[in-house]
Amino acid sequence: MDEQQLLIMLREAFKEEALERLTSLSSCLVQLERVEDGMADSEPLEVAFREAHSLKGAARSVSLSDIESLCQTLESVLSQVKKGQCALQTDDFDLLHNCVRVMEAFLDHFSTTQEADYRKQVAPLISQLQQLCEPCRKADKAVVSQPEDQALSGVEAGAVETSDPPETDNAAAPEVLPATPAESTDRTAPSTTIKEGTLRVATHHLDSVMQKAESLITLKLTVSERHHESLGMAQVFELWHKDWNQMAPQLRRLQNRSEDLHCEDAQRAMEGLLGYLERTHNALQNLESQVARQQQRLLQDKATTATLIDELLEEVKEIIMVPFANLSASFPRTVRELARIQGKEVDLLVEGDDTEIDKRILEMLSSPLTHLIRNAIDHGIELPQTRLAAGKPAKARLQISLTRTQGGRVEVRICDDGAGIDLDRVRAQAVDRQLLTAQAAAELSDEEAAWLIFNSGLSTSSMITEISGRGLGMAIVKEKVEDLGGHLHVETSQGQGTCFKLHIPVSLAVFKGILIQARGVELIVPTVMVERVLKVSRQSIRTVENREVVCVDDENVSLVNLGGLLAITDRPITQTDQIHVVVVHDSEQRIGFVVDEVDGEYELLVKGLGEQLRHVRFFSGASVLGDGRVVPVLDARDLLSAPMESAGRIRNDNSDQQTPRRILAVDDSITSRMLIKNILEAAGYLVTTAIDGEDAFTKLTAGAFDLVVSDVEMPQLDGFGLTTRIRATESVQEIPVVLVTSLESAEDKEKGIVAGANAYIVKRSFDQSNLLDTIQRLI
Repeated sequence: MDEQQLLIMLREAFKEEALERLTSLSSCLVQLERVEDGMADSEPLEVAFREAHSLKGAARSVSLSDIESLCQTLESVLSQVKKGQCALQTDDFDLLHNCVRVMEAFLDHFSTTQEADYRKQVAPLISQLQQLCEPCRKADKAVVSQPEDQALSGVEAGAVETSDPPETDNAAAPEVLPATPAESTDRTAPSTTIKEGTLRVATHHLDSVMQKAESLITLKLTVSERHHESLGMAQVFELWHKDWNQMAPQLRRLQNRSEDLHCEDAQRAMEGLLGYLERTHNALQNLESQVARQQQRLLQDKATTATLIDELLEEVKEIIMVPFANLSASFPRTVRELARIQGKEVDLLVEGDDTEIDKRILEMLSSPLTHLIRNAIDHGIELPQTRLAAGKPAKARLQISLTRTQGGRVEVRICDDGAGIDLDRVRAQAVDRQLLTAQAAAELSDEEAAWLIFNSGLSTSSMITEISGRGLGMAIVKEKVEDLGGHLHVETSQGQGTCFKLHIPVSLAVFKGILIQARGVELIVPTVMVERVLKVSRQSIRTVENREVVCVDDENVSLVNLGGLLAITDRPITQTDQIHVVVVHDSEQRIGFVVDEVDGEYELLVKGLGEQLRHVRFFSGASVLGDGRVVPVLDARDLLSAPMESAGRIRNDNSDQQTPRRILAVDDSITSRMLIKNILEAAGYLVTTAIDGEDAFTKLTAGAFDLVVSDVEMPQLDGFGLTTRIRATESVQEIPVVLVTSLESAEDKEKGIVAGANAYIVKRSFDQSNLLDTIQRLI
């Protein structure tokens, strides 16, 4: 490795360390700003001072003179504050935070074309820092400009700091390891201190280990399946034993009677047969003993493998558990900046930040929490003068707390003491955006009205700003939380404040799913989305507002036939008095899906469907069972949002006895024609094809069809002409026509409407579920 490659490697290590130190430095500055008395002796100042000092030495070791100079000047300012020679004001803290921000941006654009832009910002910041504490700057000038070639010349990214104060020259060489525990007790940056039993590991390596550990679940399932097969073999022997015990006396009687026979050949044949059967019996008994021993070994292997895999997964999960403080450390600066922009005063309180959460969950949680903080400051918290007029303290309170709950979950609360949500305005916005009628909005309870804020595009802010007002943030929060397998609640009181409660899992544990069958097709429903599984009688199904429902916990739960919803037509619906219902829920609703069988819950490894099938509706992945069967995994959110009318009736469902509808598919392209034909036949329709408009009209008038699906651009007679001719012919003019074409201009759509088409679908955004939904509505 040459010097240049070594420098690149060291700079990458420095970048990781520096970002951690800058986060710590930023947090210390926020805490320091809150200190009213005794700033010079405060702990946040001491920690900030050491972070700046350590970052300066690390930057020098990787030849980043810009960051080194900025940190050295920042260190001098903090040194004067420590000596009581300088008092920092609010504007001074703005400058210090700006220094941190520029260094973070510099590191984010490391070795890119934008690096030079951030280098240019360093010199003006150094100049502004030197102007701070101007009366004492000359007295401290020697300290600021003194070279420190010996002080930290050997410090590299990740090396241990010296324990002597940075103003002295006692540190001729860096410590590699602390000689005794006492010598390292004042270290405040554990991310760069080498500690016994710790090792810095790149997160992508941990992710790779976790994926491999989770893949062992397949092995665990396979071993379990092999043991199950061995039980089947043992049952075969058991049946054979019963059969043998019944036949053995008869064979003995036959042997005794054969001695009375005078035919010597017959007697020898009988003795040979009996000897063969005896040897077969002995051989099978021997084989049975071997199978029994093998079965016992498989049982032991199954238990050992399951234990080792479970322990490995648990230990790997522990490795990737990190404290919530890793995320919340950036919140104080975020709150400070947003409050300064809004002209508001906000005091942030974080509780439970030592609670450990799966690193992957923490990363996914960053966006929703940031949205909630921004909304609290922009929408909820009032200006100081407004708060004082309302009898509140000028400084608002924003609290983020984390508490462990039952079932391996945590509750994250984001609460403010601001103005609360204006529910009347929310109702009005919902009516304006045609989400509800005025009457329906007026009938909503306050709790139901509060839920409207999670609709995309709905905002109570009258102005769109860089912070909020577009009506997207809360919809994103809800989506992200549900992606984690969690749910959320909102509580608000006018003039008192708002509290959001996020209930999320502590760890992205191994995927658990419930194996079900719908019309003979095996499917998996994620356990986290299943409220319960139950059996109900068909007689208990009632119809409410034209929907079939069943009573669960004194509440009506809508029933949907899962096989019908997924358009599975290979097998008829199971007609029994008792039906299986899987109740799926999210934050807003719960629906009971009727299935044929529920085969139990399994720990599974889920694989994605790949880029080609990524947009297939209702499915999120697939899993391989222990016997090698590949089973699709359902997307519960797609199921809950699907139009339920297309699933068919459950009580007295005779859809398997109904005559399939007939459709005429028209397209001059054989590829498009066969694609449409396959989609419609898979949905249970009888399909006849035509190569152009003339051919289609001839077949239409000669046969009986329920609907026409036609292309537009065709020779002889195009789709517009065919539709016009159909509407002008009395015998077929009532047949619905769906045009599927690549023509997407407004003029072409207008032509289709004028011609009499019932629906117009553009091929560029073609989705088979859209076509099927359209057809179901028309016939």
